[in-house]
Amino acid sequence: MNTLKDTSSSPHVRVAFLEDDDIVGNILINALTEAGFAVDWFKSGLECIRSIQRQQYAVCVLDWMVPDVVGPDVLRAIRESRKSSDLPIVFVTSRAEEHDVLSMLAIGADDYITKPVSAAILVARVTALLRRSGQATRGQKKSWGPLCVNFSSRTIFFDDVKIVLTKREMELALFLLENTERLLTRTMLLKAVWQHSSTVESRKIDVCISTLRKKLNLTPTYGWQLSSVYGEGYRLEWIGKSS
Repeated sequence: MNTLKDTSSSPHVRVAFLEDDDIVGNILINALTEAGFAVDWFKSGLECIRSIQRQQYAVCVLDWMVPDVVGPDVLRAIRESRKSSDLPIVFVTSRAEEHDVLSMLAIGADDYITKPVSAAILVARVTALLRRSGQATRGQKKSWGPLCVNFSSRTIFFDDVKIVLTKREMELALFLLENTERLLTRTMLLKAVWQHSSTVESRKIDVCISTLRKKLNLTPTYGWQLSSVYGEGYRLEWIGKSS
């Protein structure tokens, strides 16, 4: 396994990446790490399965033809394990026949991309999976002190008073609250909320973050630490309401 960024204690969003081609792997992984993801690169299907059972990943990217355990069998093993059954998975492979795509979606892949694939598209798809993967929270209410979020109805209350947000503010608020304790880079935020990554538009993030800090009371007084990480992005942490 090759690890890009030290993921043992990293706050970055972690991706399990299965690909045995060095050229393809380096191109795609460089794009993911530049976007702020921490990537564990596997060239063996068995090694990938074992690591997923030991570690916590946010997204998994699978190739089809790899040594020992091939991609479809890795997918089945992930889905059959209680620990990883809901892990978001995207296939990236040169197999483009319709029956291949349908068979992988049928056994549990969340997305399927055929090679050659641009690095930008992979980053966008992985970010989209991360945005949609609030599977542990979607359809549920979750509370932190006086802040209560209903992810299914997309409503947020503070002390039982509904907070009025614009569409973009709501998208950003839900993305932050679904990924507390994680470092979310500007690229991730722009792709998840604004569906693009133009650096010219990155100022929009700062404005929207400032607005949410005020509207949702994301301050230490109410148990929150919303930090700007220089040169990277933002991290929202629940530290507990101060006495």
